[in-house]
Formats: sequence, C-alpha cells, structure tokens
Amino acid sequence: GQTADGLVQLFIVQDGPWFGTAEELLSLQQKVHNYVGFAADGQLGQQYPETVGSPRQIVIRSHGSEPDARSMQVLDQLAERLPSYGGSLVVESVEA
Repeated sequence: GQTADGLVQLFIVQDGPWFGTAEELLSLQQKVHNYVGFAADGQLGQQYPETVGSPRQIVIRSHGSEPDARSMQVLDQLAERLPSYGGSLVVESVEA
C-alpha cells in the first residue's frame, strides 16, 4: 500500500505466536530480503510506477502476540540494515 504522504508500505503478516525457531527466523529474513530485492532491482517500480522515488517501509504486522526476544533481535538487526537499501522496517502489533 501507499500512505497519503507517499510512503510505500510492504506488509509481512505474522498470524500466529512467535517461537523464535531457526526455521521461523530464516523464513522471516527471506521474506524481508525478497521485498528488499523486489524494490531494489526495480520490479516494484515496474509494477507500480507511482511508487518510483517514494520512501519504502517493510511492516511486520503481528496479530495477537509480540515477537519473542530472539525474533526481536533479528528484526532489530534487519531494521538497522534497511536504510542502506533505501527503506525502513517497523514492527506493529495488532489485537487478534
């Protein structure tokens, strides 16, 4: 989606509880990397020309539970790296 002020938001939804397993964290990292690649290599702009030049944000939307400590550590590391790729990452918790 794109907010009224032009921020392009790409959503990753976590519907269940966070367990912080290696498999879960690898899957999460892969999803983030896929979105970064989608935006960085121009595919996002090709499919949605109105987003070209707009700031990008990956939103981890967690339904019903907060990320566990291990997951949060990985998310923090990803958030630190994303500005160098022209984006940002936020985590938002939503009541189930």
